[in-house]
Parts: sequence; structure tokens; C-alpha cells
Amino acid sequence: MHTNEPIYAVEPDGLFSCLKCGAKYGKKYNVKRHFIYECGVEPKFQCIVCGNYPFFITETGRFGCNTCEASYKHKRHLQRHVKYECLVDPKFSCNNCGKNFKHKSHLTSHTKRGKNCNTRF
Repeated sequence: MHTNEPIYAVEPDGLFSCLKCGAKYGKKYNVKRHFIYECGVEPKFQCIVCGNYPFFITETGRFGCNTCEASYKHKRHLQRHVKYECLVDPKFSCNNCGKNFKHKSHLTSHTKRGKNCNTRF
């Protein structure tokens, strides 16, 4: 990367954008890392459901899900969303009201509180 050619531009909103592909980042070192390791390289992770790549960078520099409108500050949070939330059918159901949950801990909390449940405890 020892070149005098510019690799990024500072946008009016303060984000750093890659001059090669337009990807935007909140920090200069992230756009430099992107340029060296990611720009022009085929993404490593592909959605097992739809075959698309699971994220894009939003205008605010957040990682956005391609399937729904969720966005996250950190890539690892988006990856967790794609794996455990997005397009995942609820596996846990309340025996009292029938409400479904994707996580057992959410069902447990629901049951303990008794809120939003048609049957009171």
C-alpha cells in the first residue's frame, strides 16, 4: 500500500469512503484496512438461505442486513442477527398463551413476568 495515490475521500458527513468502490467507514483505519484486504475481493460469507451476501454498509456507516431493515454498529452483531434472528423460525412457545419466541431466554422472561400473556399467572 505504499503509494501516493489517494485511496479514500472524507465525505461531508465525516465518513471515509473508498475511492475504488464507495464503501463508507467511520474511521480512517477501517477504510485503509478495507482497501488492503477487502476491496475487490469476493466476500467470504454467503447467506445459506438466499445466496446473497448478508450485509451492506449503510449511509451512516452501519452494517445493514440484506434480508430485513436491521442495522448494527458492529459487523459481529449483524452476523449474530443473520445466524440467530433473521429468517429463523421461533422454536419456543408459551404453554399459556401460545406466543412464540426465537430464544429460550425470551420465553423464560415472558413466563416469569406474565406480561403480554393472555393467561395471567
